[in-house]
Amino acid sequence: MESPSGGGARYLGPKYSSGPLENVLQQFFGPIEFRTALTPLLVASYDLQSQQPFFFKSHKIAKDPSWNWPVKMIARATSAAPTFFPPLHLQGNGGDYALVDGGIFVNNPAMAAYAEARCVYPDESDFYIVSVGTGDRDDRIRYEQAKGWGLLGWARELVPVMMDSVSEAVDYELDAIVSPAAHRRLQPRIDIASPDMDDASAENISKLQRQAQQFINDKAAVIADIAATLKSGRGSNLPGVGK
Repeated sequence: MESPSGGGARYLGPKYSSGPLENVLQQFFGPIEFRTALTPLLVASYDLQSQQPFFFKSHKIAKDPSWNWPVKMIARATSAAPTFFPPLHLQGNGGDYALVDGGIFVNNPAMAAYAEARCVYPDESDFYIVSVGTGDRDDRIRYEQAKGWGLLGWARELVPVMMDSVSEAVDYELDAIVSPAAHRRLQPRIDIASPDMDDASAENISKLQRQAQQFINDKAAVIADIAATLKSGRGSNLPGVGK
């Protein structure tokens, strides 16, 4: 990814140009359209113009083709993390949108997925939710650090704190609604690799791979149980569901 030149540009514009990201998305997705999804998909983004969440919903395409966009555009919208990339200007579906990463309000989209599933399958009462995170930052903030922070002090930490807290609140809410037996959360703690989401150095990629493999090894029994439950039949006879 290309970074803007000049010391002040980092603070006056996005950290990275969208060009290289869009080239990678074109390379992987090409002309593939959203309607080709093999299962209903819900992809989160946020529209700055309406100040409202915007969800791409593949299950709506059958009745309304205007919900069909190229997958590369959807991926670009949901990866437009504020300060890192500019928003995606998207037109269609009868609207005009300035979309950024949905992680600003659903960093853990499991609750949004559950709510949508209840709408898509209104007659169902048994749901089994598997939520896979990308890693929990090991960055506890002590009182001594934060007690004197003002605008500049909070500027660096506010977004990670808000995103982490929103994510963990979803875990609490789903456990209360569907019971822990029907909500399985897989979230490794990042303590080997750098938690910076734009650290794509070869060294950090290697550490992330090692971190992931360690988590898989530690949670092998849990992952096997989840796989067996999903294989057994899409929501039938699940322990604790709806109780």
